[in-house]
Parts: sequence; C-alpha cells; structure tokens
Amino acid sequence: MRYLDYDPHDIVYITEIRRPLDRSILDNYIQDKDENYFASRNLSAPILVWWTPFTYDTGSYIQCGDQTRCFISNIRKYRDNKDFSAFLFYGTDFHLYDLPLPRYQHEQWALLHEESPKNNYAFSFESIMSMFNHTATFKRHSDVPLTTQWLASIDDLLDQTYVIDIKEKTSLQTIENLAPIIYIQSDCFTPSDRDLYIKELMKYIPIDSYGSCLHNKDLPENLRIPVETMEHDDILKLVGKYKFALAFENAVCTDYITEKFWRPLRVGTIPIVYGSDQFQRYLDYDPHDIVYITEIRQALDRSILDNYIKDKDENYFASRNLSVPILIWWTPFTYDTGSYIRCGAEQTRCFISNIRKYRDNKDFSAFLFYGTDFHLYDLPLPRYQHEQWALLHEESPKNNYAFSFESIMSMFNHTATFKRHSDVPLTTQWLASMDDLLDQTYVIDIKEKTNLQTIENLAPIIYIQSDCFTPSDRDLYIKELMKYIPIDSYGSCLHNKDLPENLRIPVETMEHDDILKLVGKYKFALAFENAVCTDYITEKFWRPLRVGTIPIVYGSDQFQDFLPDNHSAISILDFPTPADLARYIHELNTNDTLYDSYRQFKLTRTISNDTLLAQTMAKRTWGIHNDHIRGNFISKLECHVCERVHKTREDPTLKYQAKFDDYGCPSPTTFDSQGVKLERSGDWYRQYEFSRCQVNVFEELIEQGNYSFTEKELYDAAAKRFSPSFRRDEFLK
Repeated sequence: MRYLDYDPHDIVYITEIRRPLDRSILDNYIQDKDENYFASRNLSAPILVWWTPFTYDTGSYIQCGDQTRCFISNIRKYRDNKDFSAFLFYGTDFHLYDLPLPRYQHEQWALLHEESPKNNYAFSFESIMSMFNHTATFKRHSDVPLTTQWLASIDDLLDQTYVIDIKEKTSLQTIENLAPIIYIQSDCFTPSDRDLYIKELMKYIPIDSYGSCLHNKDLPENLRIPVETMEHDDILKLVGKYKFALAFENAVCTDYITEKFWRPLRVGTIPIVYGSDQFQRYLDYDPHDIVYITEIRQALDRSILDNYIKDKDENYFASRNLSVPILIWWTPFTYDTGSYIRCGAEQTRCFISNIRKYRDNKDFSAFLFYGTDFHLYDLPLPRYQHEQWALLHEESPKNNYAFSFESIMSMFNHTATFKRHSDVPLTTQWLASMDDLLDQTYVIDIKEKTNLQTIENLAPIIYIQSDCFTPSDRDLYIKELMKYIPIDSYGSCLHNKDLPENLRIPVETMEHDDILKLVGKYKFALAFENAVCTDYITEKFWRPLRVGTIPIVYGSDQFQDFLPDNHSAISILDFPTPADLARYIHELNTNDTLYDSYRQFKLTRTISNDTLLAQTMAKRTWGIHNDHIRGNFISKLECHVCERVHKTREDPTLKYQAKFDDYGCPSPTTFDSQGVKLERSGDWYRQYEFSRCQVNVFEELIEQGNYSFTEKELYDAAAKRFSPSFRRDEFLK
C-alpha cells in the first residue's frame, strides 16, 4: 500500500498508464518547486527513483515485508537528496544515451524487463547486465523471476472449461472445416523468423492462420485487436477446438515464455513450441505433453552433401580428372554433386558442383556465391590468385548489406545482379516479355474503372503488401498518404480490405490471374519497393503496367528508364509531400483524358524501340517462369563464368573485375510524420551501419592474415565499434 506525503500537490492523478510517458508533465511539476526542494526534503526513508517511469506519480511511500519503508518517485532530481539510494529502469525504455552518469558508488540499479528480447538487445551483453544490482526479468534465475507472468494460477492449467473431447475435435475438422493446427499471430517480422518455418510447414499440413501473418482465415470481428483479446473467452474457445496450436515466440531466449505457450495448455490443445530452449522444465516432464522443434533448418541441408563426401576416398575430389574448368557453388541451391554444362555457340564445357572439396582439384577455377547466403565468416579464405569469384544477387538489398560496400564488391570478378551495369543484368527479372506489357487482356476502360469505384466501393488506389518492416519504410509514407486519399490495402500492412481466400499466400499468388484482374480494376497501384536502390525493380512495378493501371512508384531512382514510354508512371519523389501527391491523384481520378495519357502505350500497344527497356529485353538471353528454351538467369551466370574462365586460361593476362556499381546500394532512409524523407535515421539505417562495422572488421582481419573467425567473433568485434549516434565519423574508434 502506498501513502501520499499529505500534500495534494505532490501527485498528478491519471486514470490509466499511458505510453509513451510525457515527461513534460513531470517537468512542469518540477518547475514549480524551489531549486533545492528535492535535495533538501527530509523523507526519513531510502529514496528509489524510476529513471524510466510508468506514471506521473511524483512521490509516495511503500511498505514492504516487515513494514520496511521506502519513498518511490519518478522525479530524477531526488538523486541529489542524501537519502537517495537506487534507480529503477524499465528495460524497453532503457537507452544507453540517457542514463544517470557518472554513477556514484552508493547508488544501486535495478532492471525490470519482462518483455521480448527484441525490445532491447543491450541486455544480451555482459557489460550492460553487470551494471545492475537487482533484476526482475523472464529468466528463472532473476531476483524476481517473471517466467510465469502469463499464467494466473495452476488452477488455470487444470481447469477443464475449454477442453473438448478428441472425437469432437476430429468431427469439428470436418463440420467447421478446421485444419489440425491453429496459428494466431500479427507480428510478422520477428527475430525468431518464425514465419519462414511455418510457411514451409504449411506445404505439408494444413494450418489455419488467423492473424495477419500468413493470413488465410479471418477472426470474428470482436477478436481482431490482438492485445485486447489474447485472453478473451472466445479466443480460448477457438483455440480449444483445434488439436494443435503453434506456440512460436517472437524471439528465442531461455525462459522467454508468453501466452502463446500457456494458452493451448489451458484449453486442452497441444502446443508446438519454438522459443525457450528449456520450456520443457515448466511442464510435467512428460515427453508426450508437447510437440517441439529443436531447430529451424536452412532450406538446404548441407549434411546431405557431407554424407556424400564421407563415402568418398580422401583424395577423390582432388584427383578426379574432369578435363574442364571446375566451378563450385559455395552457397548452393540444390544437392547436385556435379554435372557438366555446355555454353554458347562454341559449346564451351565446364563442370559445376556444390562440393567444396573440388577446390583441391587442379582444374578448379571459380566460386559462385548466392548473395543472400553470403557470409563474411564463411568464405573460402585465404583466396588464391587463380581463383575467380562470381556473385548472384537478384534479391532485395535488405537481404545483405555487405554488397553496399566497395571493398566487398571488389572481391568479385563476375556479377549477376539487378543493376543494369552488372555482367548479367537482372533488372527485368520480373517481366516475362514485351508482349506482357502490350497485352490488353486485363485492361479496363476508364469509364468502367470510374463506375467500379461506386459499384464495388473501390478506392482510387490499391496497395498489396505483407512485408511491413522494410528499409524503405514505405508504410510510414503510405499511412500519411491515406489521410488525403482513400487506399484499399489488401495485405497485412495497413490492412483495411480482405483478399479472396485463394489469394492470401503472397509468394504463390503474386502472378495469379485473379490478382491481375483485381489490380486491373483500380486506377492506381502503389509500387513501393521494400528497399531503395537504383534498378531494384520487382513485380510491384510491372504488374500495374501489365494490367493498364498507373503505378505510383517508390524504389529505384531511375525506374523511368525502364518504362514503356516517358509518361506511364508517377514518382512520389516528384511531390514534396504525400498531400501534394494526393492532390494530383485526385485530379487524375476525375479527368479521364489526363488519366489515359498515362496509358497510351497500353491503349495503342506501342513501345518505342529506342527505350532502354526495349533494348534490354532484346539483348536478354534468359527467360523466367521455367523457360525451357532459354533457361534461367542462374544457368546464364554459370555459362557466363564458364566462358570467361576459358578465356583467362587462353590468355592469363586477361583480368575481370566487378565494379562497385554492379550493386552498391545507398543507406536506407525513412520518413517523418508528414511523409517527408529523412536521411541517416531509423532502424534499418542502424543495421546498414552495423554492416559497415562488420565489413571494416573483416577487412582488418584479412589484412592481418586471420582467415579463421566465427560469426560471434565478427559480430562482437563490430559491436565494439558501433555507435548508436549514427554519425559516420563516430563509427570507428
């Protein structure tokens, strides 16, 4: 029980805890006091101060245990009082740049952090944890362990209110068309990367996914606010109908256990768990109490290749006489242990394998790397003079920032990236042919589009996206744009409209006929990439052009070079603010002639041959969508490297060198609350700069001749150099 100090002005009353806390309310209270008020008060008890407060409580007494008394306040100025004893910190709001420093010898620090590890990684480092004297965390060995914070009582686990007989559960799968497994989650970008595993699991067993993550089934409307309804009676009843429930935490850490774990146990459903590595200790030690996974595996299981190697003589790979240059995929896609390829008109031959041991063969010539799986701590080092390296990276810049730094790009001799200047440019990887752009199958007359806005209650703009945490921070801009013009958002990002059930798995349906028809109904489509880099252009850009809808583009700063003509898309960078863009869209939406001026290439089925797009497509010798005649860009790169290797064998003085501009993307940016672009700010910028630190550490290690280091060693060394200030000149010591 707390006691006020009998001064009605000593406390500001609030009816609820608000976050974030407006410190100005406390500051105003402080301003009304004499300068020495807090230092001179005689409170006759130790003073504890919440450095990161929850409320506007300016001070009150507590009595604990044997009636021990302390005075607790949110006013930092009490630190100057002779009775001040300890600071309390709430983990999520603990910031290294805002601490009571220097710290005096008599001061004690306490940490409360019951939330996800993802909220603050600082506590994952020993030097930070050593700063605290007392803790209350989800760890069992904490002074005040909060591991069971989501379980009210043992009675909840034993209660049978929601338990359904197994025969009835089986019947419900048919009667209510239920999958064996339920998944309810709306936080889709998490450190545990749970959705990657679950997406793969969905290929082999039906899963009803009610949240926005991998969404395929709708919750009742009264249950769609996750935080407010996670313990709702109807949620418990729903989970109880299923035989299994996915209990995948958003982060993996010993004893981090949330309602996802306890809820199925409460209702008689078997949880399938990924999170704490020791969650079993909170069960009744019955191995049949739970189904669990021990690890999330990469798509390719290298043990299959390793087992193949074990069956061979030690010198098998080094001694094979293959009579042609050997190319090795250091980061393979398949379990292919080796095969010959023939390339070009001259039928140049090479042998390609995923077996790294072929490096010891006298005919070994080149390594090929897939960008997303390229790791600085796992490279064939030291590198020998005759070895050539090739990079394939058609995916988003966010997958690997290493290629944004010149020292890394200079390691490669050959490239196949989305950049137009790459050896094998993949800028048009999402466009099958020019015919797709000229085809009028999905084109709807402007007057019918206008009518559809009324008949089907369509907004002028469509947005379909389910990757909601991206380096481009597109949702910040779009959220602001929504204030000025209606937008129908079908994905999980800024969701306000549901896709038909057959279209809710994004990767599988992005080229679906029904998706194309849907986009074709709208006048405009947001084509915002997940990252901003010259020539990074995906299906978001091509899809509206294919169906006669005007794309509103944010991504490549030179996307206009790949338009069918110079007036077929809108760039947000041409408008100072989202409000200005919205005004222009409103104008186009009500002016049929002006609108159709953006669709002339489509309506007349004409693309000028002098466009870069036409030239690029004419030169492209690979196809997409399993083109059995021309092959794909992977085989194109393999042949490109094969032919070049043969040329260097014929002429040893011939050298190939990748250019920085073969990738080299800029640092991520974000938007302010008005949708204005901000440089050098945001979480993704922080990740980008941390990658810079890792690259710098890598360079130094190689320069020192240190080729054997672990992922952790590289990470820890980079972390010591990393500055949270984001100022470039402070990143290196």
